[in-house]
Amino acid sequence: MLILPFTPLSPITLIFPLSDSNNDSVDHTTAVHLVLNGINAHADEIAHAQVLHCPSEPVMKASQLHFHQRVRVNPNTFDDILDQITDHPIFSNQSHSHQHLVAIQLTIFLNCAGHYGNAISPKYGAQWDGASTGLVINYTYYVMVAMLDQHDTFMQFSALESEDVAIAHAYTQERAFLS
Repeated sequence: MLILPFTPLSPITLIFPLSDSNNDSVDHTTAVHLVLNGINAHADEIAHAQVLHCPSEPVMKASQLHFHQRVRVNPNTFDDILDQITDHPIFSNQSHSHQHLVAIQLTIFLNCAGHYGNAISPKYGAQWDGASTGLVINYTYYVMVAMLDQHDTFMQFSALESEDVAIAHAYTQERAFLS
């Protein structure tokens, strides 16, 4: 009988016979010792193969991964955008009709903005979030207006005299003459 490693890519191979060629049993203590050494070696391999992450960034939970897949931003980025646009007057409602939270409107917008093809249609968005097609269109419009009003906050360019601009200029000049 053979005991094989967990994965074929493992550098550890634990192969030993439970009996020798004369059909005499291998010492039970030796077999147990070999198995325990193999288990410890695999445990060490697994511990070293784990991906280390920055402790300041929490590991994303399963619900956050689904959220990230749909809206194409990390939860922290989502919160930062939400903080920037929440107080915009377009989200103020002077009528008696109820308006969804700005977070829901931003989620609907990012879902549409992060996809292409049929996935960006208001009908698909309505099926995904449970709102009507008209609300998907309105909420997308509201968030775009709020974000465009924050353009100068979101987009900043270096001054023409800065070192970054000089490096970019030199790079462009170098590449322009190569083709």
